[in-house]
Order: sequence, then structure tokens, then C-alpha cells
Amino acid sequence: MSDRSPKTSIGGREGVPPSTGYPPPADSEEALANVTAMFLPPQEAGKEKARLLPVAVYPMGMSRIGLRRFFWVTLFGILAAYFLLQVQSIVPPFLISFFLAALFDPIIRKLGQKTGRPRWYNIGLIYLMTIAVIVLIIIAIVPNAMLQFQEFSLNFSTYYTKIQNNADKFIHDNSATLKRLNLKENSLSDFLSSQSSPLKNGLDSFLISLTGLTRSLFAHAIWFIIIPIATFVLMLDYPYLRARIISFFPEDYQDDMDTVSNEIMEVFSGYLRGLMKVCALFGLTAYIVYTLFGVQYSLVLGLLAGLFYAIPYVGPLATSILIGSVAFSMEAHTSLLFWHVPANSLPFTLVCIVLIILQGFIFDNLVYPRVVGGSVGLHPVVSMFAMTAGATLLGLPGMLIAVPVAASIQVIVKAMFPRMKESLPPRVSQDSEVISS
Repeated sequence: MSDRSPKTSIGGREGVPPSTGYPPPADSEEALANVTAMFLPPQEAGKEKARLLPVAVYPMGMSRIGLRRFFWVTLFGILAAYFLLQVQSIVPPFLISFFLAALFDPIIRKLGQKTGRPRWYNIGLIYLMTIAVIVLIIIAIVPNAMLQFQEFSLNFSTYYTKIQNNADKFIHDNSATLKRLNLKENSLSDFLSSQSSPLKNGLDSFLISLTGLTRSLFAHAIWFIIIPIATFVLMLDYPYLRARIISFFPEDYQDDMDTVSNEIMEVFSGYLRGLMKVCALFGLTAYIVYTLFGVQYSLVLGLLAGLFYAIPYVGPLATSILIGSVAFSMEAHTSLLFWHVPANSLPFTLVCIVLIILQGFIFDNLVYPRVVGGSVGLHPVVSMFAMTAGATLLGLPGMLIAVPVAASIQVIVKAMFPRMKESLPPRVSQDSEVISS
């Protein structure tokens, strides 16, 4: 009796009868996954089936869902960048407001820890204190400063003419000696026009940047209305906005981003607060000293000295030139109640210049490191390089932000390489102490 059961050919094997109790032998990945899943508990069958099924390979190793998400995020980023490019003229005040909100956040948190009050109360307190200081400055300082500044502006041409005439007379009387020193110019204007040193170029660049910054502030007067309002709103919502931004990073890095961003804001906030204190103290000291010495326009000179102190290298030079010019152009007067100074006195001018240089030396070595240095933690050479690089890239604004930016980069590098935070080994530490001693 012959076997009349149908024969099949599955996977190249003939004579294997079909079976109704079990699925056919697995010839593909999907069939194999189905067979394997039948012998596992229901809760594990789905996982094993997903593991055995083939996975499509997309660019950068992403899944189909990840690739789709990447596409939409990229498209949204391009559209957002195009939109910001179209409205770029109104973006800066809002960026400044966000930066100010981040800058004041450490102060608000510390104030909240001391007062135990809600965030809006502490922000309102900061605003009230700021308004009170501004009103006090307007009432006590601005009127006298404006009068002195107007008088100085009216007499500036007279001062310049006096200085030029006296310099030309000095050059003419000592022409033989100056020629032996290879100084062949016959007047002050010839001497200044022949100089193209980096010092002169730096001073010219500083004055041009300062003029451009002043014009820009007056041209964007509406910013003085937008920025305080936007800053107040952003201060209220800054913790939520910051947490939302950090949530976009992978979960494994969110704690690190939280720590690093806090440290960076502490650096910027501490640096700017310390710099404002030092500049205010420097200007006040200059005002008191030059009032005692009877220098004209001491209030304006003190304000400018405090403002220029924030600009390394170029600022002290501009202050010395300005104070020396005013001191040399003064008429006969009495200084310190007993020193009778004649008109156009060179010794009095030198004393005034030496005083501002000495004051800068004291502040640079005693006051500045204690008030500002602790909040930054940069090596002096690194600070010098950062300020030079900032001036090269962005001019005057670059010099102002160079130190906190460099300190922020240092925070990021230390977060990437944690061993940089560790103390030196005993032997290396002892060697460094011997070298420094």
C-alpha cells in the first residue's frame, strides 16, 4: 500500500508532511521568532520576538522613530533660525533680558534663603533697591556732573591749544637734544602724526569703540523700556525655563548640566558684582583725592576714572592722559591748602598722574584680587591672554567679557576632566611650593 499523503518542499526538504498541531518549520526570521515565542510565557514572548526580529538600520544608528524625530527637530531649528534672522533687530533686548535674569538668579536664590519670602517678593525688592540707587544718583550726582561736563566740553579746545603751545615751545627749546635722541619732529602734531605704535592704535580703537557704544545706546533708547519689563518676567519664570532647557539634554547628562550651568552663572554674577564694587570704589577714591588737590572737574574725572578702570590696560592710560591734560591746563591755584601751584605747572601735572598710577597699582594688587579674583579663579597669565583675545575679536565689549568667559570655559573643562579638580600629589605639591618660594 503506497503512501498517498501529499509531499511538500519547504526550505529545500521534501517529504515532510504538513502538521496542524505546530507551525511549519522556520525558514525566515519572522517564522523563527513566532516559533520561539510559543514556548515562552506571555510576558516574555513579546520581548524575545522583538529581539529576534530584524531591525532596520538607519543613518547614525537611529531607529525609525528617532530618525523621524531628528528630521522634525532639524526642520523646526531651520525655520526658527530663519525667523530670528528676519526679526534680528528686536532679538538683542530679549537676549540681554534672559542673560540678566540668569545673572541675578544666584542673588535671588540667596536672598530667598535669607528672607524666606517667595521669589516675586525678592525680585521686587531688588527692583526697588535698584530704582532707589538710580534716583539717588540722579539727585546727588548728575546735576553737578552735567555742569562740570559742559564746562569741560566748552574749555576743551582751550586746554588742547595750551598743551600744544607748551609742547611746541619745549620741542623748539630742546631741539638739539631731541635730535640726538632721533626725535626730528618740530611740533607736537608732527610727533603724534608720525607715531603708529600699538599703544596709539589701541587708544584710537578704544575711543572709537566707546563712541560707537554711546551712539548705539542712544539709538536704541526703547531698549531701556523693554529690558526691565522682560527681565522681570524672565526672572519669575527662570527656574522653570532653565529646567526645561536642561530637560532637552540626555538624562545621563542632566545633573552635570545643572551643576555646570549653576557654576557658570555664579562666575558671571560674582565677577560683575565684584567689578562694579571695585569700579565704584576706584571712582570715589579718585574723586576724593583730586578734590583735595584742587583739580578742576574732580567729579567728572572720578566718574570717568571708575568707568575706565573696568577696561584693562587702555582704561588706566586714558584716565592718566585725561587727568594730566586737565591738571596741566589749570590756572594758578592753591592745592592742599598750602601748595601754591602756578599756571600750567608741570610738577603738579606729574603729581596728579603719579597719584592715579599709584592708586591703580594699589587697587590692582590689593583690592581687585580680594573682591573680584576669588569669584573667577583664573591664573593671571590666562586672564591677560583672555583679555587680549577678547580685544582682538570684539574690541571693547570683548575686553569686558573676556575674563568671565575664560572662567566659564575653565568650569566646562574641569567638568569634562574631573581630575583637574583634584589636589596635587604630595610630592608635586611640595615641589611647586619650593619653586614658588
